[in-house]
Amino acid sequence: MHSGPKLSIRLYLDEHIPLKLAETLRERGHDAVHTYEVGMGGASDEEQIEFAVQEGRTILTYNIKHFAQLHRRCWETGHEPCGIVVSDELPFGELLSRILKLLDTVTAQEMRGQLRFLSEFAHEEYKRNR
Repeated sequence: MHSGPKLSIRLYLDEHIPLKLAETLRERGHDAVHTYEVGMGGASDEEQIEFAVQEGRTILTYNIKHFAQLHRRCWETGHEPCGIVVSDELPFGELLSRILKLLDTVTAQEMRGQLRFLSEFAHEEYKRNR
């Protein structure tokens, strides 16, 4: 159990994640913005990371390979990266379910500087059926 107030993860969804996810998360009381909502559509991945760091947000992306490399490069150059959550492309309902589980179990402090795979938050029945 966490002691003290739980600081919620503030999400930043990259351009390949459905905009509907940001809207749905906000409807449920979470702080989530989409790349296009903040005028960052078409920005490079490096610019996306810089924006997320400046805003104190965790990025959600399908671009596993490139963002994993950027995460490692940030550490190698002595810059703590923002939190990054990477995922395979999933049906909307499963994507939402996993994100909600992440938001319910991981604090912003725990996410800071981490690279996490959304597959960690799959429900057991989804894992068995794959």
